[in-house]
Amino acid sequence: MSLKEGLIVSAFGKFYLVEDQERRRYRATLRGKLRLEYEEQYNNPVAVGDKVLFQCVDEQNCVIEKRLPRRNYIARRSVHRRGAIQVMAANVDQAILVATIKKPFTPLTYIDKFTVMCEAYGIPLVILFNKVDLLKTERLQKKLNDYLRIYSSIGYTVHAFSAIDKSYRSLALSLLKDKVSFLAGVSGAGKSSFVNLVDPSLNIRTQPLAKHTEKGRHTTTYAAMYHLSVGGSVIDAPGFQDFTLVDVSPLELAQYFPEMRSFARQCRYNDCTHINEPDCAVLNAVASNFIAHTRYNTYVNIFYELQGKALV
Repeated sequence: MSLKEGLIVSAFGKFYLVEDQERRRYRATLRGKLRLEYEEQYNNPVAVGDKVLFQCVDEQNCVIEKRLPRRNYIARRSVHRRGAIQVMAANVDQAILVATIKKPFTPLTYIDKFTVMCEAYGIPLVILFNKVDLLKTERLQKKLNDYLRIYSSIGYTVHAFSAIDKSYRSLALSLLKDKVSFLAGVSGAGKSSFVNLVDPSLNIRTQPLAKHTEKGRHTTTYAAMYHLSVGGSVIDAPGFQDFTLVDVSPLELAQYFPEMRSFARQCRYNDCTHINEPDCAVLNAVASNFIAHTRYNTYVNIFYELQGKALV
């Protein structure tokens, strides 16, 4: 049996859907040797977006023999196995974070952690503040404008958005067309609604928020890639409420906060942690409001988290 090149388009448990170059799909499992090669470090040796070599007896009996080199990937600490890495997507052109100010609320620490993750892996990031149709009060509108200002001033592409308003479809198309995009966000933020707005034919299932908690329900139960009729693909993964960064050390953390980089080079000490050292240019920038206090607070929390310490 000859090997075929394929693309992982879905991952569910120990099974994968592999798509060949004619977009035929095959159900496959990993060759034991391949699983053993990566299992010490990775919770999942292959992920959606990976290119692989596989062979089949028939369409329901295929084996993935090899993972081809990755262009990039995005990962977090595994929630299932201590010390392991969970790769959420591979070979992507960008990440799109769908955040919300109301129903549900996306904490700024979540947004900031995700920006650090994208910086660490060199993944361009777009932040969409979805459900702006719910922001009826002056207070909520001000909060939205503050968030847009904070992240756009850093250099991120940021948009106010409503996935239930068809007037935003042209914006969504411009963001997704001819690109492979990884979608992220807390459960209920509207990732599936966003994809449905772009390509209604996909008809991805959505659910209302839980009535008493106003938190999202997990409508996406496994990672999957969807090909868009307009060109391009999106990788939708189950919403995660929190995550732990990998491949980031405490002393290099400031380099993944774009607004801190230039200031960090001006500190008196080369190994400055930007927490309590004298003549720290980052601390001076925070005091002068050149760096948002919310972003700096997240930096401190992540710094101690990476050191395995809890803030009192």
